[in-house]
Amino acid sequence: MENIDKRKLLRIVVICAVLVAVTLMAAALLRPESTSEKSAVSYSDAKIENNHFYKVYSDNFTADTDIPDSYNDKAEVLFAKLSDLDNQSVIKSVFFEGKNPTRKVRKDAGFTSIRYIDGENYFAVYDYSDQNRMAYDELDMNYIDLPTDNFSTKHDQYKYPNRTPLYDTVYKQKSLDFMSPEKAVETAKDVLKKFSIEVTDDVEIYAMDYKTMQEYQDKVKREDPDTAVNYITKDTLTQDDEFYILSFTAMQNQLPMTHIECHLPSGRFCIGSNIKVYLSKNGIFYFDVGSIYQIGEVAETPDKLITVEEAIEKAFDEYNSIVTTDKVTVTEVRFEYAPIPYNSNYNEAKLTPVWTLTLSGDDGSVTFTMVNAVTGEIIN
Repeated sequence: MENIDKRKLLRIVVICAVLVAVTLMAAALLRPESTSEKSAVSYSDAKIENNHFYKVYSDNFTADTDIPDSYNDKAEVLFAKLSDLDNQSVIKSVFFEGKNPTRKVRKDAGFTSIRYIDGENYFAVYDYSDQNRMAYDELDMNYIDLPTDNFSTKHDQYKYPNRTPLYDTVYKQKSLDFMSPEKAVETAKDVLKKFSIEVTDDVEIYAMDYKTMQEYQDKVKREDPDTAVNYITKDTLTQDDEFYILSFTAMQNQLPMTHIECHLPSGRFCIGSNIKVYLSKNGIFYFDVGSIYQIGEVAETPDKLITVEEAIEKAFDEYNSIVTTDKVTVTEVRFEYAPIPYNSNYNEAKLTPVWTLTLSGDDGSVTFTMVNAVTGEIIN
């Protein structure tokens, strides 16, 4: 009798242990994941083929991007300062050939503007405390504002997230009769060389043909007359109005410069270099160059830079810390220099290697995350 009671007792203990285990497993399945648990989720192993990186990190975050050829694990940190863009001889010879424009200088607190004026056309150099810019604008620019104003280049997307990218728009033509795209790039590069501006071979170029411009202009006038009335337009555009839009990437020490402008935790800005040229059969009629740097001594030679996989992991951790159901995909990664402020002088910076990631949302939104390739810190 005593043995039977012991066997019964053992069965009861086993049954109770099983019930407790089942209860704990069910509770674990029903308990929501914490933020820290989510950050450890990796839905698939990284797949790298033909210089392409693919990985699903979570239901909301995926990487599907080429690895840039610009990556250099020996890239140095460089001292740099904003270049003086007021090259009078080049400005006059390129944009006012055979003319003698009036030069006017205006200074205000922390700001200087220098204008070269000839009739309706002008060239201006703007010297801010934390960026320099030079721009040339002809009267002809007014007539193509309406057909182009609501579009942006890929390099401009950080500034104009609500504009339609030119690479995915109504302008599909690749070449114009007055000049080949290759010749247009060469022509613009020749002008940039005169200003001692070096650029990469990564050039955005768009052919703005008159038929598509006319169709788009007429559509806006017809469907949105309140907007159209704010523009100066030609009723009829012709082949003489055709032009190329070219967007270049500046280069320093064999590395591309970032285009992005980001807000740093210190309250300062990291302002990238941007170069845009409009070229017609009559030459350049719009020229906009900003934040070009002149490099100095080496500031630091890092022993090791973080890899593209590590940079994307950093971006995932940052994104995963935000409570959101939005889905994003890393669609582009760039390895480039960013000008990071390091002292109280606004015209000085350290050109620092960074990974810049383009995050494309399922809703069509585009955002950017920049990761310091030296420290691994998220910059913006």
